[in-house]
Amino acid sequence: MSERTVDRTVPPLGGKGYWDEILYVRKWLQSTGVSFDYFERQKMELTEQLGQAPTPADVLWTILQRWVEGSRATGDLETLENAYHQMATFLYGEGRDFFAALGESHRAGLMVAREQGFREVEIRARRRLDIDTKTFVNVACAVCVEWQGRVLTIDDALEQMPLPNRQCTHEEIVGAPGWCQCLYLPR
Repeated sequence: MSERTVDRTVPPLGGKGYWDEILYVRKWLQSTGVSFDYFERQKMELTEQLGQAPTPADVLWTILQRWVEGSRATGDLETLENAYHQMATFLYGEGRDFFAALGESHRAGLMVAREQGFREVEIRARRRLDIDTKTFVNVACAVCVEWQGRVLTIDDALEQMPLPNRQCTHEEIVGAPGWCQCLYLPR
């Protein structure tokens, strides 16, 4: 195994208190399927490497980096897509630049679609089902709605990478714009 370094620029979960951090870690582990035992093993390994106890954010970030590295090493593009999406979500929640990680998630998803034999993708802006009218309603920002229905070859999408949309104004977290929820629909 190669020597790994910890990105010490990842902040300690937004300066939350101890119990808030514990709840955040448990919720994150539960949402990703990572066991608390694995988290603790990574924490011990980092403690040995750093000579001090890492922050929960350091441990989570290390787990994400290893998830990406492992997915790349095995060529598992579906897991790589998910790993990068989790990395982007983590960075977004920390108020950090998440755009590159979200883009890599889309890139891996496009490569999965190509492997499955698809040749084109359609861009879909986020919609939700309105229970009263039983119709789909756009909930994407005005910038992303402009992309709705655009069809690209997978090769063109990989070259141009229109998603995530850098001009997106959607706020997944209030006060933190830019979390583009558009997706590629293989066809």
